[in-house]
Amino acid sequence: GEKDDAEEKEKGDEEDKNDKEDKGDQAKQEKAKFGHRPKSLNSVPVTNATLEKMPKKSKGSSSAIKIDEDGKINTYYLPGATVVDNGKSVEYRPPYRFYLMKTDTTDYSKEENFYKPIFPGKTFSVDMDFRGQNGPSCGCNINFYLVDMPVSLPGKDKDYYCDAQCFPGLGCCHEFDMNEGNEHVQQITNHACTGHYSQDSSWKCNKWGDPEVKITPPEFGKGSGNTIDGTK
Repeated sequence: GEKDDAEEKEKGDEEDKNDKEDKGDQAKQEKAKFGHRPKSLNSVPVTNATLEKMPKKSKGSSSAIKIDEDGKINTYYLPGATVVDNGKSVEYRPPYRFYLMKTDTTDYSKEENFYKPIFPGKTFSVDMDFRGQNGPSCGCNINFYLVDMPVSLPGKDKDYYCDAQCFPGLGCCHEFDMNEGNEHVQQITNHACTGHYSQDSSWKCNKWGDPEVKITPPEFGKGSGNTIDGTK
């Protein structure tokens, strides 16, 4: 009886060990998968050169957008964007990225041209309409984020761009993703640039982000079965 018990215990210990090893391998695989980062930025900035090439359907007649700040309606600009609803809404059409400017200019070399709101002690709200079945789905990442532009060099896109991914030919800087994702998932992420990251010693900025808040089903996702329906 004691021998049988010992054998059963040894068998149980071995199963626990194998189970832990399987979970460890799975965690490593998930981490490796999560750690895969894009090697280039897939969006295109709106510059004088790209404005000339933009299809008419992608280029709005006005880039002026109205923002309510502390009860006062102020006008800023998203050069190249399609602004509708009397300046209250923006239609986003990939692959372009737009910058919030004080004037209707594509001169991104000067810091004073950018609109840089002061957020500490305040709140902000943005309504997003993914337009049902035609909204951004898997493989599409719509980003609404802050970066510390401009950097000192124009970079390959000639727009003085930077972010925490530090893509080749572009600048490195702090990044805060206030909202990124699609109909299936939403995420809020802080990307600091303090160096000395355990994930990769070569990183100048935290490419993974920390902290990171990911909202997935059943809190957010495509369909009415989620608390927030990503198709709305």
